[in-house]
Amino acid sequence: MIILNDNIMSGGERDLSGGALKQIALLTMLTDHLAYGFYGPVFARHGWLDAYSLMRTAGRLAFPLFCFLLVTGFQKTRSRRRYLLRLTLFALASEIPFDLAFENSVLEFGYQNVGFTLLLGFLAMGLLELWEILKMPYRVILSLLTVGGFMMTAHLISCDYAEGGVLLIALMYLFRNDEKLFPLGVLAGIIWLCVVYSWSELPAVIALLLIWRFDGSRGKMKTAVPYIFYPAHLLAIWLLRRLIFGI
Repeated sequence: MIILNDNIMSGGERDLSGGALKQIALLTMLTDHLAYGFYGPVFARHGWLDAYSLMRTAGRLAFPLFCFLLVTGFQKTRSRRRYLLRLTLFALASEIPFDLAFENSVLEFGYQNVGFTLLLGFLAMGLLELWEILKMPYRVILSLLTVGGFMMTAHLISCDYAEGGVLLIALMYLFRNDEKLFPLGVLAGIIWLCVVYSWSELPAVIALLLIWRFDGSRGKMKTAVPYIFYPAHLLAIWLLRRLIFGI
């Protein structure tokens, strides 16, 4: 079904490139963040709670798509070091815009942006791959300890989606070439998010329908676009809220 082994895909049209999936992920993320960022002055004030709920529901698709794209990027990148550097800079550069948009504070250390979750997931995949390459004894135990360790780290630093996000990335990576286990792994990861956070995360399973249609190509979107869009749209939300509503 998935990305790296074309033979695993069995049926259904594959007509979405990586660029198309990024566009969908960015659009649904923007929809979600607009609802969250303007809840008080717009949606709650005018009683638009149904619209708010619909926009937040649409936003549940974004994170699984970004996780999937991270897994494909990890497998296909020409330089893991450059990819790791981009993720690190992205996480650090996004923290102030994230705190301004959602905490109205320049720096707030109680909750970190999703860039740190993706970074931890990337590092986890690196170790999981290393155990495979070295054919380490007790690889299953090592893999469980690796995933558990990065989940604990995500929990301790309180990054967005935290341990549930790291687990979802790890499951996508571990089952990336298995048509039957991949959707089950993604479903298990999403259910974890539902149990730990909220059952409002359940619509994220719809992202599987989009992942199923991935054609394996990169598409036309530039690599830098998501890295720029994420902090930029958060800053825009904060600025608009300040300029229009003074909060």
